Amino acid sequence: MSTQSMTITNVSSVIAQAINLLKEQHTGPVAPVDPVSPIVTVEKYRSQYEQWIKDEEDRLGLKFYNRTNEYCINRNIEYCNKHGAHKDADQHITASQQQTNIVFQQYVPRENNKRGRPTTCTFMEVYQCHRHRTPAPISDNDNRRHDNIPCGCTASIKVKGTSSRPGIVSVTYDWQHTGHIPGSIDDLVSAPISRSVKKTLSDLVDQNLDWQNIKHMLRVDREILEKILTGNTAEIPNVLRITYQEVYYLMTQSLQKRAYRDSDMGESLVKWKSFIVEKGDYCLYENMDSIQDGMFFFAFMSNWQINLLRENSRVVCLDSTHGTCVGYDRERCFLYTLVARSDTTGKGAPFCWMITNSEAHQPVEHWLKWLHENRGFRPVKMMIDNSDTEILAIRKALGDSCQILLCHWHILRAWKKQIASKVTSTPDVQKTIDEKKIRRNEGFEAMIAMMKAETIDDFNYSYEDFELWCQVEDGWDGTELLDYFDREYLVKKESWANAWRHQNMLIDTNNMQESYHRMLKEVYLSTLKKQRVDVLVYVLYEILLCDIMDDHIRTQLSIRAVVLNKSERQRRRIAYSYSEDDAQSLIVAHHSNHITVMSFTTPGQFYEVYVNEITDTMIGCTCPDHVRNGALCKHMFLVNRIEKIALMDRTSRQVNPLLIAQATEHRVDDPEDALILAMERLSTSAEKLNTQLTKVSRANYDPTATRHINKVAEQLSSAWSTLKRHENSNTNPNNQNRYY
Repeated sequence: MSTQSMTITNVSSVIAQAINLLKEQHTGPVAPVDPVSPIVTVEKYRSQYEQWIKDEEDRLGLKFYNRTNEYCINRNIEYCNKHGAHKDADQHITASQQQTNIVFQQYVPRENNKRGRPTTCTFMEVYQCHRHRTPAPISDNDNRRHDNIPCGCTASIKVKGTSSRPGIVSVTYDWQHTGHIPGSIDDLVSAPISRSVKKTLSDLVDQNLDWQNIKHMLRVDREILEKILTGNTAEIPNVLRITYQEVYYLMTQSLQKRAYRDSDMGESLVKWKSFIVEKGDYCLYENMDSIQDGMFFFAFMSNWQINLLRENSRVVCLDSTHGTCVGYDRERCFLYTLVARSDTTGKGAPFCWMITNSEAHQPVEHWLKWLHENRGFRPVKMMIDNSDTEILAIRKALGDSCQILLCHWHILRAWKKQIASKVTSTPDVQKTIDEKKIRRNEGFEAMIAMMKAETIDDFNYSYEDFELWCQVEDGWDGTELLDYFDREYLVKKESWANAWRHQNMLIDTNNMQESYHRMLKEVYLSTLKKQRVDVLVYVLYEILLCDIMDDHIRTQLSIRAVVLNKSERQRRRIAYSYSEDDAQSLIVAHHSNHITVMSFTTPGQFYEVYVNEITDTMIGCTCPDHVRNGALCKHMFLVNRIEKIALMDRTSRQVNPLLIAQATEHRVDDPEDALILAMERLSTSAEKLNTQLTKVSRANYDPTATRHINKVAEQLSSAWSTLKRHENSNTNPNNQNRYY
């Protein structure tokens, strides 16, 4: 049997024993220690008395706390220094003492009539029931789970030892509990979990089991639950007392034990840095007190991650999340992560982490400079939320060599919010709620048109339409929205408008970051509340990184399939929608290094899919979709389906200049030809509209379509205004396009 198999067997055995131990304990009557005397004495070997107390706790289902005073504690230390620790005390036991039958004896106070100096007690410990203290005042809190735990219980255990017999201790046990009944349901509710139960749960946690795993293991049999529900409460399983709080506390302790390399967080991070560097990985830890008191950042990554980051640096997502850990003074910290789409898995993966306690740009700037100057980080594009702090940090660290892309999802969310407050009716006009919704939707669509404009001219035309729409007319006022847009977004149009966003691998949002953050908080940090930075470092470096590497290996071995994004799935779906014969007919010719494929939409149009004959892998396609986005296109999926040639390796998604030149041949560069094509498109759309307009009557439409018909009417009015405005643009030499 291999070592790994033996380890798995041992772990399974530990778990099975732990679960059986927990399920065997239940409530019920507890036998008295002595039927006659409320106080008994017993002599025990000093090496065994602590275990005897633990066994008594398990028998009664409660806990005895050590309440020894400070004076006795100091004397006990001296006693153990002189006679050895408890575990080594058996060496002091004589042969006659080993043969002594040690049993409970009735406690009889001795009369103080002995002459001479009394025997000096050099060791003493006092244990009291966990409900010993004076009860607190009754609370008005209706959410209390149980009554006051303290009830003034007088049960106690006193342990005494003398230098004359250092291997033996005398235990005086006042076993009658007052104010509560051991083994009762009330005691089960109020008592903390016993040491044995805590030890068992701790063993389970050390086997990397979380609350959900332990909860399933502790599930009580249905028959027992049915008996309890029908009123048979004589024996309640003690596992019902175990809640999330107990397991969470033990999980936190276990995690801190692994993550804390020093009691001081700063020293612990220094040791973490040394540990990471010694393993051949990279780490940077800097205090930035010169900029702001207490400011710091801690960045780290593995050698494997930096290599992947260099290979996937065409589009890198940067974002931060809070609520992951706390700093020196328990202040909240922020986790910044560089996420890129993995070449191997097709999913977003974190390739570098940075933790800081500041929202300023300096930590991000220093981090990116370190990656750029020392680790060869050369991103082509970086996707971020609309954060001025991150924009400033990127510009200072990377200059203008990196294009900044703003997440479309965050921009659209901000636009919707601003439209709702800044598109209003004029004071002299009262508009209905439905009219306001229609008007605001029109403004939102006008802003989306600017975002989706494919060319700079289209963007300028869309902006003119939006500018005209925002003017005060027909009782509407959108000037405030226009001022907001010009101030916040027009100056950054190259970062969010498609007219300036090319070769972005079909990545328009920061959803990879959002998905990663959600996975991080729900899977890895769900049980962590306000832990130190070094705990987060441990989770990321020792746990999450291993899972990422595991995911890559499974995909490389074809155990797990490569994940396609939404746009790629859509293109693949189109390529596979054709029958086998129709799909083969779209492949026109085979050449030494490329395959000619017919256009899916334009008759007579052909594109070339280039192939690396050595690796039998596609290099790229000359279609505008691939040249523009650098992503997998329909024609490449078609070749993969029919010819069984591997899809393009994402690591080589640097578009070949030859492909751009080939694609340029299919573009319409002549303005006259472009105008003719545009008018043909308009004519086709007008014919479809006229056909549908003949059907617009009361017989075909009901009142629910009113707002939609009004919307179409508004759009047609806007289209008429646009055509009218540009009707004589080719004859007026003074009319020039506006560029912003």
